Amino acid sequence: QKLGEKAAAWRTFAIGIVSTVVLLFIAFQLPENSPSYGIGLLSILIAKKWAEVEQGRALKIHKDKGGLPGSNWKVAGVVLMTLTVLFVSVVGYVVATEPEFQSLQFGKSNVYYMTPVQESEARKMGESLQEAEVFGADSEADAVLLKPDEHYVVQFVMSDVAWKTTEVDEYYSEVRTLLREVLQDPQLQLEYVDPELVVKKRLK
Repeated sequence: QKLGEKAAAWRTFAIGIVSTVVLLFIAFQLPENSPSYGIGLLSILIAKKWAEVEQGRALKIHKDKGGLPGSNWKVAGVVLMTLTVLFVSVVGYVVATEPEFQSLQFGKSNVYYMTPVQESEARKMGESLQEAEVFGADSEADAVLLKPDEHYVVQFVMSDVAWKTTEVDEYYSEVRTLLREVLQDPQLQLEYVDPELVVKKRLK
């Protein structure tokens, strides 16, 4: 959008969503012992290639004039959002059935939390994610903030395809660094969970 190619940007986003749905369908048809990291990598390559086709010329002109490329956070966020947005409604249902959870809304995204986490802490996290555009104005993504002991645990929901890719780890490592500063907890942990909030991986 910053390069004056708003329509192309939305086409890229739409193609990303459709491609993800197709790839997820393929992944679910594969035998359980089949490696799934290839599907995740393919989805990222498709998004990257389409972005180059749609906005490559505009980006080249922009850079030739001395302009800087857009934030890597935002680029990675668009790809990752296509891998997580499909599960937001499921997460909302799961959390809604747990009466101890409370929630705060940030645009179309939500932060869910429960005691001993305070509302002010959850709000601070949500605002920081919104400012960093992890919670985008036109995207949906839910996060869960827990405090099982003296340290925080932040959970993000994603598909089996997404949490096995290196790009996802790199992106959420930056998110974890941000949240450690915001919540003033250098030991804060970040986890990937499935739509039923079952922990699949803790970020190293």
